[in-house]
Amino acid sequence: MKKLSILKFLGLLIPIPFLLGCSQNPPLLALGSYPIPILHEPRINKSDAEERTISANIYSGTLTSLDYIDEMTSGAASAHFTYRPSGDFSWLFVSLAASGSFGSIKLTCPANYYDDYYHDYTPSGCIAAFEAVSSLNRSYSFASIQELARVGIEANPAFFILGISAGAHLYQDFGQFEAVRNSLKKEDAVSGNNFRGFLPEARIWFGLRLGPSGKYGSLNSETLLQLKTGYIQNIVRLSLGYFHPTGWHGGAISASETLIFSAGKSFSF
Repeated sequence: MKKLSILKFLGLLIPIPFLLGCSQNPPLLALGSYPIPILHEPRINKSDAEERTISANIYSGTLTSLDYIDEMTSGAASAHFTYRPSGDFSWLFVSLAASGSFGSIKLTCPANYYDDYYHDYTPSGCIAAFEAVSSLNRSYSFASIQELARVGIEANPAFFILGISAGAHLYQDFGQFEAVRNSLKKEDAVSGNNFRGFLPEARIWFGLRLGPSGKYGSLNSETLLQLKTGYIQNIVRLSLGYFHPTGWHGGAISASETLIFSAGKSFSF
């Protein structure tokens, strides 16, 4: 009798991996939950004077690899404000930013999708599930609004720039893609996070001032870590930016899934 009970218990355990379904597959995430594409801007001049900076930026990117996304066309713009106090606290700063992006997406099924019916990794189950809700052959519009609040410290020893910051990233997603993503979640075809949320992030950077007192601008290399939260794994992004004393700047942000190019203008007072 005891042996029979154990066998029954094991029999209950065996189907569990198959009942999990889409939990074994990569989640289909809200686009706004990816890190906000903003470069950290060092002090324009090496000084301990009070500084307020307003910056406006535009972005364009290319998709390299993203689960469930076959094609993506997008554009984005952002604005951010940074305040740096004077004197003994000149190494501190507070930054607030907002970004809006829009575009279109065409969906696909990843080759590593786990099919519950065949109990194997095949995209056939994914294709059937997606086609029941939407078409894989059409484009869906999307829009995202992201906000970022950061506090950090930055030092300027010799001609170097060294800094670290911690921040909170908020997002809200809209459009046809979000509606389709929500329907796929309801059908258990995919897992995924909410269309809005809050995510913690940290940044560290190292830069160089070019020429005497940064006469020719500064070059800044930055690493961003968006911390694991729910469906979202740790995300690391690397960026390189150039900042001219006139306020013009540009750079590139690289991640495993995208390559984003940025250009903009800053005004300090």
